[in-house]
Amino acid sequence: MSNDFYGLTVPYLVELSAETGIVVTSNLGNHDMVGLTENEIEANDFQIFWFGQTAFVSFAGWYDYSFFKG
Repeated sequence: MSNDFYGLTVPYLVELSAETGIVVTSNLGNHDMVGLTENEIEANDFQIFWFGQTAFVSFAGWYDYSFFKG
């Protein structure tokens, strides 16, 4: 939802919950960089992280607009 999870996303979810009376929860997704700087994003790009026998490949290509061929 934003790159400022605690400053923007959490307050928004709290307000949404208060206004609707519905308990609102969220899961981090592919656009939630959780406050990482551009240098931190680049340093982790194309890295492999293992969780048991499952590999997670960090790829932030959606922030690299050089992929756009418009």
